[in-house]
Amino acid sequence: MLALSIRQPWAWLITHGYKDVENRTWSTPYRGPLLIHASKSRTAQTYRECQEFLERQGINLELPPLEHLEIGGIVGECTLIDIVTHSPSKWAMAGQYHFVLGKARPLNFRPLQGKLGLFHVYHAAFIPPAPAPQAVHPYGTCHRCESAILIPGAEAFECSKCGWIPRPLNVLGEGERLCTS
Repeated sequence: MLALSIRQPWAWLITHGYKDVENRTWSTPYRGPLLIHASKSRTAQTYRECQEFLERQGINLELPPLEHLEIGGIVGECTLIDIVTHSPSKWAMAGQYHFVLGKARPLNFRPLQGKLGLFHVYHAAFIPPAPAPQAVHPYGTCHRCESAILIPGAEAFECSKCGWIPRPLNVLGEGERLCTS
């Protein structure tokens, strides 16, 4: 899964659904799920700038105390919906790419080293479960036509003759069995 590192308290504002645009000087073709990483940087100056921005925009919101904002790890997730250069959002800054965000929510904090730009997170807690194993005979005989060799792929097997893709073991029907030839 991909992540984006953001300074606090901006990361908190995103994960709690207040900030719907993240400003960047660069763009990406990526759209989809995105983990929010709170960078290790947590300064009183950035906190004050955020409070001043909220006041200028007329947003009446009390931020958590600076020392309570988690840093140096994953704090939430959202969906990167689009990237535009002219967003009507009050969070959009002129001359920047506007990462349009949605479906934001906080997650339990997980410490993690951040990186610049979008970066891959390989932590087991954020990797989708692997597909169920496919029902195939260890010697590669097709259950349907019993004559072709099953060619292993990265995540599934397919018969090179009839094109049959076996179902996972846990969904075999009544009376069905794996090939025993």
